Amino acid sequence: MPLPNLTMRTAEDHHELMRRVNQRLRDDPAFVQVLSELVDDPRRTDFIPREEIESRFDNLEESVRHIQFRLSKIGL
Repeated sequence: MPLPNLTMRTAEDHHELMRRVNQRLRDDPAFVQVLSELVDDPRRTDFIPREEIESRFDNLEESVRHIQFRLSKIGL
């Protein structure tokens, strides 16, 4: 039996993703639970971009080097 049709408007750059999600839903019935949990929990997408993490580590490394230099100047 054919599935019902759904028409929706979405950004063009999301079209392929929507097709992939649709295909996965058809191929893997358990995926609906995973996808539902993702959509229902806004914290699931909380993250810090890799570039920001790397920048923070770079700043920390620079701070540590500065502290080490200052400590070496006072003999510690």
